[in-house]
Amino acid sequence: MFLKDHRVLLEIRKKILQQEFSTGSFIKVSKLSDEMLVSAAPIRDALIRLSERGLISHFEGRGYIISNPSPKICLEYVKILFQLAERNIVRLDNSLITNGMVIPEDVCDKLAFLSYLICDRGTFSLATCLADQVTLMLMQNGTQKTYVYLSNATEMIFRALSRQNPLKAIRICRFFMRRLETYLLADMHIQH
Repeated sequence: MFLKDHRVLLEIRKKILQQEFSTGSFIKVSKLSDEMLVSAAPIRDALIRLSERGLISHFEGRGYIISNPSPKICLEYVKILFQLAERNIVRLDNSLITNGMVIPEDVCDKLAFLSYLICDRGTFSLATCLADQVTLMLMQNGTQKTYVYLSNATEMIFRALSRQNPLKAIRICRFFMRRLETYLLADMHIQH
């Protein structure tokens, strides 16, 4: 993927996660093309990649529509994310982490950055896809409390990692996973 195509993908992803499109609405390639001042080809390529990541769905002959992730599936995604984190933290190259590391503000960017730091090549793509799905579901259905809680969890993991304390980071993952599950269940009124 070329740099311009990647920029287009990131911009559309940001629009989706910031809810500039409503759930269930169709995405107009021509409108995005005009807004971003690019041809339709990079827009279509980005939409294909975003549909592969689960943020949007493609309907043959009709176009692309904003997905509405299931809260139950989202809960499973959060569990997988924390399990990936726990599994990969012990193998982390500590040279990647410094005390001067700048932690992103947005929770989705935090999850993606955390995935970058702790995941190997085989799991990074999966982790970022899951992070996007979780963020989209929280933006659509979650409470501010759950969103802030997830943001705080990632920050505490970053702090433990920056202090070269992987065991503490793993304990934080386990603790926050249990608490976050409770919050998500309350938010979504999911029956166990």
